[in-house]
Parts: sequence; structure tokens; C-alpha cells
Amino acid sequence: MPPAIVFDLIGVLAEPSWRELAPGRLLALRPDRAQLLERLHAGGHRLLVASNLYARWADHLRASPGPLRRVDAWLFSSQLGVAKPEPAFFARLLEHVPRGSLFIDDTAANCEAAAAAGLAALWAWPGRDLEGAIDRALAAPCGAPTS
Repeated sequence: MPPAIVFDLIGVLAEPSWRELAPGRLLALRPDRAQLLERLHAGGHRLLVASNLYARWADHLRASPGPLRRVDAWLFSSQLGVAKPEPAFFARLLEHVPRGSLFIDDTAANCEAAAAAGLAALWAWPGRDLEGAIDRALAAPCGAPTS
């Protein structure tokens, strides 16, 4: 079975930053991530979103007809009752994906906590060639470290 890929929402898949959200301004899928999601889905990967965002703020994204319809599960800290980087968040995530699944986040502390929980963590820092990093991580032997 192809590995699951877990994406953070804001800063990885969607914009603007939660710090920039204001009345009348909605989150939107980053244009450079639309093809990535379609390609990963076509490759047989199970796609999930795991976010600390308040779940209701993403309702329009979850209902969109675009590439986000490829997301198999949406996990929000507001629904789980615990937030990243708490170990309990990752324990709940592991109820949905196997250990070794790829976890992608734009916060280093979240990546460190994910790695400690047994996930292959990939830090999506600003300006990183995320698509190339994902491809390299998926090609790496199971259990190989990511960065």
C-alpha cells in the first residue's frame, strides 16, 4: 500500500497565513499545490490534512470541487481536543495513518514531534522545493530520515 501523506493546511497547502485572516478573507489552496495533490492522488497515495486551524474556518475548502476533494481525511485540533506539537495530537493522527507515513508541516517543532511519534517528517520551510523534497522522501527506503 502506498504511504499516507499528511499535510499541514496553512503554510503548506493553503494561504494566507492564519495571522492574515480577516473578515471577508478566505483560505485558498495555493496554486502550486493543486497539481501536487492531483499527482500524489493519481500515484495512489492516501492524502490527509492535519491542522491546528479551527475546523469551521476550513469548511469552504473541504467542500470545494477542486483538488482538495482528493483529501481522504481532515483532522483538526479543534475537533481532536489537542494541538500540534503535543504528543497526544500525533497519537490521534496515528489512529488514521501507519507509522512511517510522511508528515509535512511548516513548523519545525511540529516536525520534530511527528518524527518522535514515528512519522517521516518533512519541514516545509518558506522557499523550499517542497515537491522535490516530497518526491525524494517517497523514493527513500522506509524508515530513512527526512529533512
